Amino acid sequence: MIKIREMGYSYKEKNIFKDLDLTVEEGKPFIIIGNIGAGKTTLFRILTGFYTEFTGTIKYDGINIDHFDIPLNIAFVEQNTDYQLLTLSVKSELELFSNNSINNSMIKYFELNELLERNPQTLSSSEKRRVLLAGVFSSKTKYIFMDEPTADLDDHFTKILLELVEKDERTIVIFTHDKKLRENGKFRTFKI
Repeated sequence: MIKIREMGYSYKEKNIFKDLDLTVEEGKPFIIIGNIGAGKTTLFRILTGFYTEFTGTIKYDGINIDHFDIPLNIAFVEQNTDYQLLTLSVKSELELFSNNSINNSMIKYFELNELLERNPQTLSSSEKRRVLLAGVFSSKTKYIFMDEPTADLDDHFTKILLELVEKDERTIVIFTHDKKLRENGKFRTFKI
C-alpha cells in the first residue's frame, strides 16, 4: 500500500501539489488522471524517487520514504522511453528487469522476438515502449509505475497492456490522460 499524506511540491515558486492525500491499495490497478500539465509526471517522479524536494509523507507498506530514499521494490516506464534504454541490445534491456533472465511470454506478448539483438536506440518509439513494458511486467517487483504507457502504442498493444494490468496481482499505478484507460471502468482512479 502507498499512502501519501499532506504532500506538497513546488517548482519555481509555483505550487504543483499542496496537501495532497492519496492511498493506493495493494494489488489493485490505480490510474492517476489529469489534463496535460496537471502534475501527473511530477507525481510519477516523486513516487519513483527522482524528485526529492517534497513536503509531507509518503509511505510504502508503512515505511516512511524520506526525501532521499528511492523505493527499491519498484519498476517503472517513463513517458520518454529514451531516458531508460541503457544497454546495447533489447535482450540486455529485458535482462536488467529480471536478474539476467528472459521472460519469453512477455517477449511473445509484445512481439519482440525479432528485435532481441537490436540496439534499443535504433527502435521506433512504439518498439522502445514495448521493450520497457515487457521489462516491467517481467520484473519481480511489488510496484509498477507507468507514465503515459499507451503513448506510441496502437490499439493492439494497448489491449495487451490492459489485459496484463488486469491479470497482474501487483500494485500498478498508471499516470495518464488517455481516454481509453480513463474510461476502462475496471480501475480505481484519482484525478489531479
